Amino acid sequence: MKVVIVGAGILSLSAAGVPFERLTPAEAVRRFPTILPDGIEQAAHVPSSGPLRAGEIVAALATWISGRTAP
Repeated sequence: MKVVIVGAGILSLSAAGVPFERLTPAEAVRRFPTILPDGIEQAAHVPSSGPLRAGEIVAALATWISGRTAP
């Protein structure tokens, strides 16, 4: 699966010079049916990217946080 960027992320892609394809909200939902259409005003597809594995990211972050001490 490829990544779809929504909202302000498009400005970041443009600023960084990352090639992407602009999608209408309807096109984003059609191509990526796991996306919920509520609130999407604009979207972009980055063909060169890969999926974000949120579960793994959150687990790693929780492990990192649990190993830190409060200031």
